[in-house]
Amino acid sequence: MVANLGVRFDYYNGGGGKWPSGDPFADEVFRPQKVDTSLFALLGDGRSYIWEIWEQYDKEHPGFLQPIKNFFTVSPRIGVSFPVTTNSKFYFNYGHFRSNPPYYTMYLYRYRYDKNGLYNMSNPNLEPPRTISYELGLAYNFIEGYLMQLSGYYKDITGQAGEVQYQTSSGTLNYDGLANNEYEDIQGFEVTLSKNDQSWLNFWINFNYMLSKSGLTGKQIISDVTINNDQEGLYQGNESRALPRPKINANVTFRSPMDWGPEILGAKIFGGWSMTIFGEWYAGSYFTYNPLGKLHISNNMQWPDYYMVDLKLNKVVDVGHLKLNFYVDISNLFNFKVSLMRYEYAFQDDNDLNKYLASLHLPMYDSPEFDQLRENQPGYYIPGNDKVGDLRSDEKPYINDPNYSFWLFGEPRDIWVGVRIDF
Repeated sequence: MVANLGVRFDYYNGGGGKWPSGDPFADEVFRPQKVDTSLFALLGDGRSYIWEIWEQYDKEHPGFLQPIKNFFTVSPRIGVSFPVTTNSKFYFNYGHFRSNPPYYTMYLYRYRYDKNGLYNMSNPNLEPPRTISYELGLAYNFIEGYLMQLSGYYKDITGQAGEVQYQTSSGTLNYDGLANNEYEDIQGFEVTLSKNDQSWLNFWINFNYMLSKSGLTGKQIISDVTINNDQEGLYQGNESRALPRPKINANVTFRSPMDWGPEILGAKIFGGWSMTIFGEWYAGSYFTYNPLGKLHISNNMQWPDYYMVDLKLNKVVDVGHLKLNFYVDISNLFNFKVSLMRYEYAFQDDNDLNKYLASLHLPMYDSPEFDQLRENQPGYYIPGNDKVGDLRSDEKPYINDPNYSFWLFGEPRDIWVGVRIDF
């Protein structure tokens, strides 16, 4: 048995300074402020009008601006390997992993001097989210140079940044903040077959079957008035279903030795070539579509699948003490029409999205529950075998395409040619 034990220590520095986190219900400075044309001169000098207001408010109400926190974390790691034969082993990995929260969740706020005032307030005091990872697997070298790995894994992720809503009972303040209140559970298994012996042909192919679910904990709405009800404002019934998202990656490399082939004009022109083809496919992400407004409906629809094939061609030439690498990189080799619908850029607004989905002839509409919607909106909510991602065509003229059709597809074929010089 071989065991590796370790501990990782991380120190996260928030950058110093202060943040208006002492009083989330400071109406006086979070509501719209009176401004005039002098604001433009102030901004032109590189000053922040709202921060000057906050700093003045902090002098009058000490504690409104709070020091930004730093965090020190300890992450244990364990890796154990149990050789069974000369060609096989069982292994187990366990570890804690931390990562810095995205910066937009830490240092971004959205404020308008008129209308609502404060809309969003990020939180630089977010603790680095923690992932506890478990993996149990088998590695088997069944033929010389060929390795198969089978593993099951589980990841428990806690403390991710999730939204909370701050409201005053008078209705003068209503904005979104962030807290360490989101969790995610991921489990699945992987199968990997690889050959990596630096011969003419090397490859690996990986199949990953993953189930994930996520949710939020604690208060969804935080008010300045204490309500004598422990359940009021809690996140409830929001956990997503554990749904599968299989994924396949494959990489194949053809390589010729540097000295292979006849010498022509003093050079081995057939040697030093390599060609790599990388293919990828994964099932589309899930989203919620609930036209009937039923309770506890989540992630019941799926965006189109993603698939891609890239190619890289490389030729190495030795020139004295230099090594020249001539290459051609082709992204999207077959120029697939990659759907961007999952990002919802193509939809003008939620109404545009709902009209598109209602115009599809989906299996879910095969129910008398949709009779009232069909009566109110003729031509919509018709049952059939359409899929999300289908567009208007001669066969399907009834589909109401997204308004921004220029955002429907992306990632067209991209070709780069270049040379890299290694000294």
